[in-house]
Amino acid sequence: MLVGLLSEVMSVLLDAALAGSGLPKFIPAVLVALISVSPEILTALNAARNDRLQTTVNIALGASLATVLLTLPVIEGIALVTGERIVMALTPIQAGMLLLTLLAVMNNLHDGETNAIEGISHVALLAAFVALAMMGLL
Repeated sequence: MLVGLLSEVMSVLLDAALAGSGLPKFIPAVLVALISVSPEILTALNAARNDRLQTTVNIALGASLATVLLTLPVIEGIALVTGERIVMALTPIQAGMLLLTLLAVMNNLHDGETNAIEGISHVALLAAFVALAMMGLL
């Protein structure tokens, strides 16, 4: 809860600070997301450093599920209370990247274990997300 409030305050401050800079709008969102998932990131990096790949993947998937299952209902609840309308539409590129990500996760989860090649597929998807965002296509 406290991290969520801190993220909200930081997003407003970052938006104000970067207003005239000409930087893409996604930069404050990425910075806030990095701060809010930093405990999971550090734990996953420590597990990866100790060659515990399955633990690393479990932490990453758990953090992602927690974000989706906790954040979206809260945002929708706030929107209902305040009367705001939230549009969660995906562009065709975003939908394609989401489909590729879901396929990669299904590939990792099909046997309950993971390996380095499956991990590299996620790193490649991350690189594609970053490249598309930097080009302004996401």
